[in-house]
Amino acid sequence: RQTSGQYQRRVHGEETVYHTGAPYRIALGIENEDGGFDECVLLDHIPHNDEGSVFSNQHHEVTVQIPNVNCDRCTLQLLQVMTDKLDNLPCHYYADHTRGSDLYDDACYSNYHSCANVEVNGVTPRSELNCSNLQPSDWPFSYPPLEYGNEADNWNLGRLCYTRA
Repeated sequence: RQTSGQYQRRVHGEETVYHTGAPYRIALGIENEDGGFDECVLLDHIPHNDEGSVFSNQHHEVTVQIPNVNCDRCTLQLLQVMTDKLDNLPCHYYADHTRGSDLYDDACYSNYHSCANVEVNGVTPRSELNCSNLQPSDWPFSYPPLEYGNEADNWNLGRLCYTRA
């Protein structure tokens, strides 16, 4: 879907298998490539809605700021880290998939990825975009980058209606 620069966008996801405390992340990939998500995180440590039903699909949505980037073929990635499968938390997310739990004791070895191709008509070419400060400074949920734990909140109370101005 086409968007314009500095655009707030509601990102929707559906969890078909319930994973208690399993957090989410939304990132923007490198233009014309399948990667670069760890370097351009738009919103990280989105808590799992543990107030949902374990017996039905869970609908999740959150508002993210799409940067003022010009990108004809970019990808938005929704990542969910299955922290409920681990006894040793926090764990570390390795995007290259060459590092598994056999090699690193701290690996978040079970993850779900969902991607959407997007066209963004902003000003800054994706190759020149500074992604170092895209995470909102007032986002109330945090861990060190690429490190995940049991992260949950009650979305039904409206606490996850955060937007970045």
